[in-house]
Amino acid sequence: MRIVLNYLKLKEDSNRLEVLHWGHFAFVFLGITFELFYGLGLLSWLLHVGCLFIFYRLFFITKKELFYSFWTFSAILFLFLLNKILFSSLPTMEIRMLYFLGLCLLGIEVYILSSPIYYPRVSWWEYDFRYRTDLKVLITNENNESDARVTDLRRNAACVASFEEFKVGQEIEIKSDSYFSGNLKLEIVSKRIYSLGRPYNYGVKFVLNSDEESVAYSDLLNLWRNETLRRRERKFTKQNNA
Repeated sequence: MRIVLNYLKLKEDSNRLEVLHWGHFAFVFLGITFELFYGLGLLSWLLHVGCLFIFYRLFFITKKELFYSFWTFSAILFLFLLNKILFSSLPTMEIRMLYFLGLCLLGIEVYILSSPIYYPRVSWWEYDFRYRTDLKVLITNENNESDARVTDLRRNAACVASFEEFKVGQEIEIKSDSYFSGNLKLEIVSKRIYSLGRPYNYGVKFVLNSDEESVAYSDLLNLWRNETLRRRERKFTKQNNA
């Protein structure tokens, strides 16, 4: 898998993510270091710091390459910090506050990266397309049309899967007479390239320059939510009747 990003468009996010990532690292490091002065012990501190550096080195790679294992590392760090805050017998409230601040920065970082532009939601376990929430659309580009699927839709962004190759930074339009009226303009901000035989996954932002486009986007978003709920209910109904 290879990922291409429009760093010019995502520069603000990229800078913010760097600050957040190394920010919660600094708070965790300071928390462990202050524990040294309150009886943690030098050998135990060295072991903690060594594991911390190895963990964050791998954590940084998953974030940089946008591997889905980023979420595993985030969950491990979240549970570690939560345990420190709620259940560990820390000697001072200041140390607990350091871990709490680290947890807050981690939460903000996770929220930013949860956008379809970075990490589109994929139902890896759902092989039956009847229960997937994909919406069929047509991509129009320079009078050419190609089939595509909207596989994720959140926060004014989406993931569009298509076998047609487009460049990052390019603007395209999608349409669907079944779901919304008119065309919706999109800007491609990221592209996930998988192995042969699998579609490109484009992380896109909606370009809404008129009231009509805003209405079309609202229609698409409402349909997405309704379809997601309907297909889940149908799946669970079938399982209960089996």
